Amino acid sequence: MSWWRRLRDRDGPEDRLDAELRDHVERQVADHVRTGMPETEARRRARLDFGGLDQVKELCRDARRLRWLADAWRDVRFAARLLARNRSFTLVTVSVLALGIGVTTQFFVMFYAITLRSLPIDDPERVVHISTRDARARRGGVSYADFEDIRHAATSFSALAAYRAGPVAIGDDDLAPARFERAFISASGLGLLGETPILGRDFRDADDRPGGQRVVILAAHAWRDRYGGEPGVVGRVIRIDGEPAAVIGVMPDGFRFPRLADLWQPVSQIAGLEDQPRDARGFEVIGRLAHDATVARAAAEIDALAAVLARDHPETHDDVRHVTVTVPERFVGSDASDPTWFAFLSAGSLVLLIACANAANLLLMQAARRGHEIAVRMSLGAGRWRVIRQLLIESTLLASLGVLVGSGLAMLGLRALDNAIPDGMLGYWITFDFDIPVFAAMSGIGAATVFLFGLIPALAVSRAGGGSLRHGARTGAGRTTSRWTSVFLTAEFGLTLILLAGVSGSVLSFIDAQRTFAALDTSGVLTAQVNLTTSRYETPAARVAFFEDVRDRLVSRGGTTAAIVNALPGGGRGGTTERQVIIDQRPAAPAEVLPTVFTLATGPGYFDTLGVPLLRGRPFSERDGAPESSAAIVNARFVEIHFADEEPLGRRIRLVTETQEAGDPQAAWLTIVGVAPTLRQRLGRGSPDPLVYLPYRADPPRTATLVVRSPGDPTAAASRVRETVRQLDPDLPLFRVATLEQALHRASWNGRTAQATLWTIALIALILSTAGLYAVTSHAVQQRLREIAIRMTLGAQPAQVRWLVLWRAIRHLALGTVAGVAGIAAWSTWIAGWDTGGRSEWIFQFLLLAPGAVVVALVGLTTTLASVRRAAQLDPMTVLRQE
Repeated sequence: MSWWRRLRDRDGPEDRLDAELRDHVERQVADHVRTGMPETEARRRARLDFGGLDQVKELCRDARRLRWLADAWRDVRFAARLLARNRSFTLVTVSVLALGIGVTTQFFVMFYAITLRSLPIDDPERVVHISTRDARARRGGVSYADFEDIRHAATSFSALAAYRAGPVAIGDDDLAPARFERAFISASGLGLLGETPILGRDFRDADDRPGGQRVVILAAHAWRDRYGGEPGVVGRVIRIDGEPAAVIGVMPDGFRFPRLADLWQPVSQIAGLEDQPRDARGFEVIGRLAHDATVARAAAEIDALAAVLARDHPETHDDVRHVTVTVPERFVGSDASDPTWFAFLSAGSLVLLIACANAANLLLMQAARRGHEIAVRMSLGAGRWRVIRQLLIESTLLASLGVLVGSGLAMLGLRALDNAIPDGMLGYWITFDFDIPVFAAMSGIGAATVFLFGLIPALAVSRAGGGSLRHGARTGAGRTTSRWTSVFLTAEFGLTLILLAGVSGSVLSFIDAQRTFAALDTSGVLTAQVNLTTSRYETPAARVAFFEDVRDRLVSRGGTTAAIVNALPGGGRGGTTERQVIIDQRPAAPAEVLPTVFTLATGPGYFDTLGVPLLRGRPFSERDGAPESSAAIVNARFVEIHFADEEPLGRRIRLVTETQEAGDPQAAWLTIVGVAPTLRQRLGRGSPDPLVYLPYRADPPRTATLVVRSPGDPTAAASRVRETVRQLDPDLPLFRVATLEQALHRASWNGRTAQATLWTIALIALILSTAGLYAVTSHAVQQRLREIAIRMTLGAQPAQVRWLVLWRAIRHLALGTVAGVAGIAAWSTWIAGWDTGGRSEWIFQFLLLAPGAVVVALVGLTTTLASVRRAAQLDPMTVLRQE
């Protein structure tokens, strides 16, 4: 009989065993009767010779291979009945575990989705990415000429493709213009990734040749959202940056390589592609390995080809090296080492540890109530391992229920997180799904939970089990149980303090970064972005003319001010340009040690429109940016670093790149005409960047933000701004049209989401630890009722009884504070530390710990008041009569 049938048919083997044993007994009786013995005596003698049937059955059962499985199943059923009977205990314990498991699961899903989940392409480990690094290890692309040389010479790849992404304007005669994200890609690129269109066809080699027909492939969501999912879209001619292109296909749902592409066009359709110099490294390269190739072999071949390029073109390849990695490593692997993730995962782990400590205390208190039952079982012959197994199975059932409920909580949290993230912030492959790796991680979390909260109570109770019956300890927690509850409760408070201190440090950094927004007057301000990517705006003069026309038309209405800027405050370093600064009348320094600043292009009226007055000097005028008027405005952070004890106004600076000589005509001297408040472009930890504002007339950007302040509701001005732009260029779309307050809210989504998450888990940790203190204190009062009654009978006053109970809680809080201080000291050795703005690290940590300790102490002591009041008000005679 198979093991499965034996396990299912539990009654059959027992019936057969019983029949076989009875047959043996009857045969023995028959043998005695044949010798002349009376049947009654023969039956008595046969039973004496054979032994007790129950004992023989146990020996036979022990010989079965599946006995352990049957016993385990019996323990599972017993534990299920026990948990169903003690519904309050089960509900509280499962809730505690669900909170810890839910937080940990949510954090793991976030971490896995953003840093570990690979792109949804065919066999991604066989697809490599090729890029470059300069002398400062900054990532760069590959020039098209270099790509062509590599493509023709490399033998380790079955296919190679170059790609480049950027925004475009889409125009149709019957639809309003829209902004899409376009990816130029080689004809073999989509097939290299293992994707084929669901409608129409892929690119052909003939499409990727200069002078070929202009064609485009749409993403599935763009096909549905803009063109209604009509199959007839294939063959339709649309305008992309003003140039007509025929739609030849639609890609499958969910595919948006390289990040959030809405459409794809062949690389050859880039104007002037073959004339681009070799130091114009604007492409990235992907390649699928040949059947017999490895990543190491491909990397070695690329390095060899790069050496040939450096030899043949030394003027453009000095200190440039090529880097070959797998696509998963390029797109998702680099973020896993970010300290932010370590902090988040550590916070989630702390919550899980607090929940496990809380659940362990609940198990210990439950086991104390069952002390007599366990002692009786062990006295009747149950071995210690038998008791441990039973308790561990109960813990496993509790952990399993905690995993189920915690998964539901994690799903709710992930749904809220997904709704909080603005569109376009994450790559197309990043989805917060519960897939096989996540379920595997949840299984591991569940197993770890059983070990963390179930093993120590099982060992402690089984060690003390037999002795409690011998000593008559039917009530009252044993020393072992009491000691472990104290250990777990101290650990809970210590972990909670560590978490609160860490969260407080992160929140203070976030609040410090948000001061930029507090300096802005957001009332009545509208923002909108434009991309001047069409050939119509190829020259700087055309872009300047467009910006000035838009601004002049908008400000022509009374009470309206408007300005142009690369990027709004809080928008990150996107839109800014990194430069090295040379200050006039300062000793010359080598290029490699020149200080770095960031530049931002803006124009007249910018600071007035934001409602931010300059600290000194003047704003930009209409003349600034012309060759004869080279002006610059610096922020207060720049002055703090470079002119701490000097007057910055009137001083001259020169902004250069690493490859630019100080005497280069393009590196003209700029005169500082104003000092602006420090408005952070990059939110988060760390000091704000030194920033230099430059007139956009000198180098007008292709992507810019219109900032418009008008009387009344700013949303009412949106239609006027749209109409103004439409009059100037009907095919130019406005996007991200929002009030300044909404734009700043979007810019800070990452910090806000992080802080909300951290505060939520800190609140969960506080609830868990204080609930644990209440449960332990209440249990201690219950277990010591007889002692308290005797003390009161002997003359103890209610105040003395209250202090007896309160002292236990104070002791746990004090020990937890000591553990928290030690934990923060250890934490600081692993984390680089919070940005304290120049303050002493230890003083700052103490300042963070002190309010956390006060909050924990106040909340914890408040939860014990019910137990204190109960102990002081009990009737000693009633208690003693019950005993």
